[in-house]
Amino acid sequence: MKRVWIAFFGIILILNFLSAERIHRNIKENVIRLHIVANSNSKGDQAFKLSVRDYVLNHYGKTLSASNKKEALKAIKASIPAMETDLKQQFKQNIRITLSETDFPTKQYNGVRLPQGNYTALSIKIGAAKGKNWWCIMYPSLCFSDLSIETNQNKMKEVLNDTEFKTVTADKGKVLYKFKAVELWNKFKKLF
Repeated sequence: MKRVWIAFFGIILILNFLSAERIHRNIKENVIRLHIVANSNSKGDQAFKLSVRDYVLNHYGKTLSASNKKEALKAIKASIPAMETDLKQQFKQNIRITLSETDFPTKQYNGVRLPQGNYTALSIKIGAAKGKNWWCIMYPSLCFSDLSIETNQNKMKEVLNDTEFKTVTADKGKVLYKFKAVELWNKFKKLF
């Protein structure tokens, strides 16, 4: 009888984990992040990173916004060469821009918590790109700091199903174990 209970709980844990993994995969497939990495951690380089951020959001934020992820990716890809040239001319620095899969830790952003994992990201690397980074959710467009938590959550609700939305907006304690289980699984997969 003890084996039956162990098997039962084992199956429940596996099903719970698979559900969490599917939810996290779907979340990652429905967002695009903006990732800006400073040259170094010096005060000047960190301030410069924020200047680049402000410039990008002010000059390209509306251009890169879209009604769906496919349109957003198309707009971002088309804008990268001109944006990179513009940033280099504007700031007289070595700045590289790519659209790539980037690994992010579990992070909270103004009412939305995203799980750890690889996300499609517009990455802006300044100089040696060895400093602290800044990120936001580019699609749906949540990069503007003046957006309320309610506005951020409503934008996420437009691109996620109910279960995914509840996962990214739930209280920290309610979903943290799910994020951690998937995070550990992702680390385990990297070993092989």
